[in-house]
Amino acid sequence: MQVFYIIVDSRDISKLSNLTESHEWKLHSKHAELFGTMQKNDLVLFSKQSSYSWDAILQVKEKQILEIKNNKAKQFREKNKILSVQFKNKNFLSKYQNSFDVPGLSKLRPGAYHLKSTLSAKKPKEIKHENPEKIFSVTKRVKRDKQKVADMKLLYLDKCQICNYSLLLENGKRHSEVHHLRPIGKEGGNDDTDNMIVLCPNHHKAFDFSVLRLDLRGNNVVALDGKEVAKIKFKRNHKLSKENLVYQYYRRNR
Repeated sequence: MQVFYIIVDSRDISKLSNLTESHEWKLHSKHAELFGTMQKNDLVLFSKQSSYSWDAILQVKEKQILEIKNNKAKQFREKNKILSVQFKNKNFLSKYQNSFDVPGLSKLRPGAYHLKSTLSAKKPKEIKHENPEKIFSVTKRVKRDKQKVADMKLLYLDKCQICNYSLLLENGKRHSEVHHLRPIGKEGGNDDTDNMIVLCPNHHKAFDFSVLRLDLRGNNVVALDGKEVAKIKFKRNHKLSKENLVYQYYRRNR
């Protein structure tokens, strides 16, 4: 497949705008040599003079030399357009828009040109996908009481204490998460039920970043501006410690 390009001067802009409907372009007889090298399925790129990109990219369907009778009423420019190229009924601009580069395109004079090796088409860069490197690491973490976490989830049947939502997984199991008001580890939180609430993943992340928190009484959920946004429900045998409530109320994500 060969590639040609045509720079359209200001007098033919209206014809360029109708090109994808008419599917035909007539060349000046001075382009007869280039016209002779065009073949079916070659690409022709059209650009307005002084433009930096392509306005249309079409594929050649057929070509023919028109016999124009001498007619004084015809304009001189029209009489010389005897080389006709017909295109397929499709605009390839979106497919090939960024595939061809001509240095100094905006400075070229109107006319038809062959995209030679010196003005070669851009080859798309091959994207190599490499597997991430695997490394061995040793991590020190706090040992948590998994049984208390499991008991809390069972107590609330894996439902969020704020929105009552329970995430249903593909295997039919339900998923909930337990949030520690005062994080255990560096912040010294205890791993007990008076420091735990059961939340859905969304509310858990909001509490982790201190976007949401409980008020000092532990009854309401408040936003960053201190306004109440929701209530939180508790089972009869589940109470939070005052110390943990105070800590999480004044805590900010570090």
